[in-house]
Amino acid sequence: MDKIENIKNRFIKPILPYVIIFLLVTANMCYLLPYYGILATNEESSRYMLSASVQSEAAIIAIVVTLSLVAVQLTSSYSRRVTESFSKNPHLWILMV
Repeated sequence: MDKIENIKNRFIKPILPYVIIFLLVTANMCYLLPYYGILATNEESSRYMLSASVQSEAAIIAIVVTLSLVAVQLTSSYSRRVTESFSKNPHLWILMV
């Protein structure tokens, strides 16, 4: 039972806020897109929207990860504690995955 609690505290609890945010955003989009008539009407514009959204999301994630790693690299020369806190932070590893 102790192992299950350890797994729950290390993996499930840090991921839970991200899952809740994802579900809320998805539910809002499912409601708002048809309401305002933003849905694409043909196949070509749908492909363009999907491509643009994936590219923008990848660019934002790349910028965040790069800035985080640069910050860790710059602070590693000053303090070992900062480097350890970044390496042990589960939110950073969730972002990396």
